[in-house]
Amino acid sequence: MSTHRPYEKLKVWQAAMSFTQQIYQITSTFPDSERAGLAATLRRHVMTLPARIADVASSDNTQLNIKLLTNTATTLTEIETTLLLCHRMRFIRAWPLRRLRKRAQNIRVLLEDQLFLLSEMAAIEYPAQAS
Repeated sequence: MSTHRPYEKLKVWQAAMSFTQQIYQITSTFPDSERAGLAATLRRHVMTLPARIADVASSDNTQLNIKLLTNTATTLTEIETTLLLCHRMRFIRAWPLRRLRKRAQNIRVLLEDQLFLLSEMAAIEYPAQAS
């Protein structure tokens, strides 16, 4: 019997997990004065990405899943904004920032793909609401 959950095979979940790990690694280099500030904010937000994606993969409620993925995309924007502030505060150098933003963009594309599929499902399940 496999111990892996179905969501673990999803590219979007894998990308979100990798991104989360990278955020944790980079925030570990922040000054002590920011451990409860920007570092904690980034870590709290980034943890919700793979968790919400796993929730969506485990649910059959299309409308709820659309809402969860939309919220996940919003959280991703909040993370990117916080990363930009961290760069301005000189906690993150330009190169790591570019890498993180590129990974965030990749996750965004994967989320949009999932949202498109869910929207198509919603149109089939609820034809009157889709128009």
